[in-house]
Amino acid sequence: MSPDPLSEAELDKLDDFLMEKSGLENAMDIAMLDGYLTAVIVGPRTLLPNQWLPFVWDMEDGEAMAKFKNPAEAQRVFMWLIRHMNSIARTLSKTPEDYEPLLMENPNHGDPIPIIDEWSLGFMTGVALDQEHWQPLVEKDPKLFEVLKLYGTEAGLKELMRAKHSLEKHREFAATLGDTVRVIHAYWLKQRMMIAAH
Repeated sequence: MSPDPLSEAELDKLDDFLMEKSGLENAMDIAMLDGYLTAVIVGPRTLLPNQWLPFVWDMEDGEAMAKFKNPAEAQRVFMWLIRHMNSIARTLSKTPEDYEPLLMENPNHGDPIPIIDEWSLGFMTGVALDQEHWQPLVEKDPKLFEVLKLYGTEAGLKELMRAKHSLEKHREFAATLGDTVRVIHAYWLKQRMMIAAH
């Protein structure tokens, strides 16, 4: 398997498979997937593919399964998922300052607006996958999860509708995501190392 990050073309093909060719109604799009895999990577425990993969195909229930034309297509899609995951993990462990979430953008007449609800929803789905073990950090530093919960949960989205934040505030929220991920990654990495040392 190639160690390289997915190219733009490969990301587009993966998104196309998830949205069009998988035969699924509740599959994640590429931005949700990026947020989800990021949460799986930076979380408190190592999760196996059989724990996180079902929610890629069916983000609500983790029950539906993708339909593949043949084994070669299944292998190709799975390799894309693993390569994307590895590339996030490698960036965060080796050059965390280079890490950026993969966000969709609204073109907005040449002044693009980052779309952060899909990515945040993916991330919070990843947190929910192992909620019990995430909870100590969520309780210890609720401010760290403010933007993620605002854009990535039903209650948060209702709050957003009420608050009617300015476009500038929205951009500020978007700009915090990379740092939030770096802080979470460093926290759980330290916890894991402390456990390993005992």
